[in-house]
Amino acid sequence: MNTAVSVDDFERAVYHRDIERAGQQLLALLRSMSSSGQGAFVRGAENARIGFDEELRVMTRITGATIAFLADPKTVLNQGAYEVIATLGAMSGSLIELSGFRNTEHLWRLVAEVDANGQFHFSENALRKAYAFATPAMLPMELVTGLERITKGVAVPALMTLLSHHLVLSEAANRNRNALLGLGRLFDDYMISDHLAMMIGLPWMLCSYADIREKHDIKRHINAALRRWMDFKGVKIQPSRARTSATAESLAKPRLGIVMEYAVAGHAMLRCYSGIIRSLRERFHLVGFSDPSRTDEYTRGLFDEMVGVDFASLDPKRTLKPFVESELDALYYPSVGMTHWAIWACNQRIAPLQFMTLGHPATSHSPEMDFVLASTGIDFDPTCFSEKLVLIDGAGTPFELRDDSLTTPPTVRRNPEVLRIAVPAKLFKLSAEFLRACAEIAARATRPIEFHFFPNEPGGVYHLARQRVEEALPNVRTTTYPTAAYPDYLKNLDACDIALGGFVFGNTNGAVDCLVRALPIVALDGPEIHQGSEQILMRPVGLPEWLIAKSVSEYVEATLRLIDNDQERVALSEALVGKTEAFLKAEAERKDDFADAVWWMYQNRDALLAREEQVLHPPKIP
Repeated sequence: MNTAVSVDDFERAVYHRDIERAGQQLLALLRSMSSSGQGAFVRGAENARIGFDEELRVMTRITGATIAFLADPKTVLNQGAYEVIATLGAMSGSLIELSGFRNTEHLWRLVAEVDANGQFHFSENALRKAYAFATPAMLPMELVTGLERITKGVAVPALMTLLSHHLVLSEAANRNRNALLGLGRLFDDYMISDHLAMMIGLPWMLCSYADIREKHDIKRHINAALRRWMDFKGVKIQPSRARTSATAESLAKPRLGIVMEYAVAGHAMLRCYSGIIRSLRERFHLVGFSDPSRTDEYTRGLFDEMVGVDFASLDPKRTLKPFVESELDALYYPSVGMTHWAIWACNQRIAPLQFMTLGHPATSHSPEMDFVLASTGIDFDPTCFSEKLVLIDGAGTPFELRDDSLTTPPTVRRNPEVLRIAVPAKLFKLSAEFLRACAEIAARATRPIEFHFFPNEPGGVYHLARQRVEEALPNVRTTTYPTAAYPDYLKNLDACDIALGGFVFGNTNGAVDCLVRALPIVALDGPEIHQGSEQILMRPVGLPEWLIAKSVSEYVEATLRLIDNDQERVALSEALVGKTEAFLKAEAERKDDFADAVWWMYQNRDALLAREEQVLHPPKIP
C-alpha cells in the first residue's frame, strides 16, 4: 500500500466521526490499493511488505471501518463518490471477500429504516451505500431484480460494478450474474457519466465468462449508451474516404491501423498475433495504437508508426484524436474488450473498413464492426456473432512459441502414485459448473489425484483464488500457484500428467503450453467460439475426438478414462512430443493466408457487406 495512505488515519477519521475526512481517506485508500495490485500492503518508511496473515487482518480492519462509515447516519454518499467507488468494485469486492467479514450482507440492515411492522425501507442514499460494496455472491435475488425498481442513478452503477467481479465461482454468484446480464435495458435512455464510461471494459468483457446463451446481449445496450455519451461529449468523426482498388494501386500503401490493447513481448496477445501483424506489412502501411505504458520496443518494431493513446483522459475526443488524425484506410482490432478505449473506438466509424480477430473471442455487437476473421479449425455457431465472419483455413493465427518453452524435454510420468491434473486458466474463465465437475472427478477417481491450478494472479487476488478453489473442493488435494516466471510455471506444469480445459471459456495459450509439454487435454465443446479454444490445437496434433466432450458428463468420463488408464495416457503423451511445435511451424508458414484475407476484404468491403450470407470464405491466392 502507498505509504501516503494510512489505514490508521482512515480508522481514526471513521471512529471519530470525521465524515468528510473519512470519505476522502476511503477513496484514497481504495485507489491506492487498486494501483498497487489489489492489496500490496507495506509498513513504515522502509516500505517493507507485510505477510499474508497480517494482510488479512488489515483487510478486516479496512472492511470494518468502511461498514461503520457507511452505517453512520451522518454519512451522505453523493452520486459522484458512489460512481467512483463503482469503478473500484472489483478491487473492493476482493478486499471484502478476503476479510473476516466475507461480505457486507448486514450493511443492508444497518442503513435501512425499520418501521413499526419490522419492514425495511431504503432512501436513495441508503441504497447507494448498500450497493456500493455489494458482491455478486452475497446479494439475495430480490436485490438483484430490484435494480429495475429503483432510480437508474443507483441501479446502473450497481449493475456495472456487480458485473465487474472476476471470480464468480459459487452457485449463488453465478445465478446472480446471469440475472444481472438480463438487465441491460437499464442502460437504455440513461446518460452514463465519464467515470462509468472509463470502467466500461470490465462488464463489457467479463460477460463472456457467463454460462447463458444470451450473455453477450448486454453489449448492445452498453454500446448504445457509450455512443450516446460520446455524442454528448462532442465526438464527431468523419472516416477517411474509401479508396477503390484501382486508386490503391497508384498510391502509397493503404494505411492500416492496428489497435494493440496490450503491446508487450511475452504477453498472450503478442504470442498469438505478432506473426500475422508482420505479414500485413508487405501490403499495408501499419500504424499501431497503444497505451504507451503497455508498449515495448519489440512491439514498436512491428509497425511503421506507433501512436500513443491517452487512455487516462475522460474526454473521448482527446482519446480518439490520434485515430482520426492518422487518416486510416482500414482499422484492425486483434482484440476488443481488454481496455475501455478500444471499446470506445470500436463504437465509432473511424475507417471505411473495420474488422477484428478474436484475441478476446466474442462478438463486439458494435454496428461499426464489419467483419470478424476466424478459423475453420473451431466448430461454433455463427449466429453468436453480429458481424460477418471471414473464415481462414487452419488455426487462423500462427501462435509463437516462447524461446524458453523447449529448453528441456517433456517428462512423461508412467505410473505416478498421485496423478496430477493441471488447470492452466485464469479463474474468471472457470465456473461453478466446472468446479462441480472437478469434485465429481475427485469423488469417482480410482486412484489418488491432485488438481493444480495456474490462475496467474498476484497478491490478494491469488489468495482469493486459492480460497475459492479450496471452498469448492473440500477434502480434495489442490495446489493453486501464484504468478510465477515462465520457467517456474513450466516446471510446475511438467510435474502434472494431464490437463483440463476450462469451461465455459477455453484457454488457447494454456493449451499450447500443455501440448508442448506433452500433457493430453480434456476440453468441452460448445456453440461459442471461445468454447473451442483448445480444440483448434487438439485435433491438428492428433488427440482423439473423445477428449473433446459434447457435455459435462462426457467431460467427466473422458477425464476419468485418462486417470484410470496409465497405458493409454502415456501413449497419448508420448505421441504429443514434438507434434505441437511442428504444427505451429507449419501454421507460421501460412501466415500470408491472413494477409490475403485482409486484402480481399479491403478491396471488396462494400460488396461483401451486401452479400446475404453471414459466413464468407476468401478465395485462395496462388
